[in-house]
Amino acid sequence: RARTWICQQLERDLEDTPQITGLVESMVLGMRADGLADIKEMFQRTGTLHLFAVSGLNVAMLGALVWLVLKPLRLRRGAAILLIIPILWAYALITGLSASCVRATIMGTALLIGYLVDRPPLIYNSLAAAGLAILAWDTNQLFSPGFQFSFALVWAISFLAQRIQRRIEPLGQPDPFLPRALWTARQKLGSHMTTTIAATLGVTVAAWLGSLFFTAGYFHLFSLAAIGANLVAVPLAFAVLALGIFTIAASMLWPFA
Repeated sequence: RARTWICQQLERDLEDTPQITGLVESMVLGMRADGLADIKEMFQRTGTLHLFAVSGLNVAMLGALVWLVLKPLRLRRGAAILLIIPILWAYALITGLSASCVRATIMGTALLIGYLVDRPPLIYNSLAAAGLAILAWDTNQLFSPGFQFSFALVWAISFLAQRIQRRIEPLGQPDPFLPRALWTARQKLGSHMTTTIAATLGVTVAAWLGSLFFTAGYFHLFSLAAIGANLVAVPLAFAVLALGIFTIAASMLWPFA
């Protein structure tokens, strides 16, 4: 019922454009809409089909958005975390408890509890905990392409992203012998932009490498365009998810908005 109500809010004033509503619902809720075969094929060929599946990207975006909304309320970190965790699990339930979403939610919960009790969260331990929990529930998930793809991708990002970032980052930084206190405004801006671009490229290239064998094995596709396409598509997906969440929130308070 919650999923049906959310779809109604996302479709408000867009009833005449079923392809757009189908695309939005797929990206926000992981819904399998009819009539999107051509669009999905384009996403598949450009290595951005993961945007149609509710995965770690969606869960991380949702957690970040809730954190941004709670931040002006000046809640204590513990109180904010205790609000974010149930919201993440409610989202996982509404979207159908897919393997990738459950994995991301368990990992997110473990990381947030680590911050809550002032213990340093370890990404590999969280990944292993998520895998153990899912396989304890359903051992057949081990043979599911979605399970394999999800866990291999997160492992690749965790292992490679920062290594790639550290290789790219020095290219746009000022002279390492120049003290930071003497940097000009232009150098500070350039350093910040370089760090952001290097981090984004690190995650994108790591994700591409991690998904390479699966896209080649399951979809028989090999696309170098995936790196550039994801650099554009992921920020747009964040905007779509953010607008979708704010639409749902506004519908409860002020339907006209």
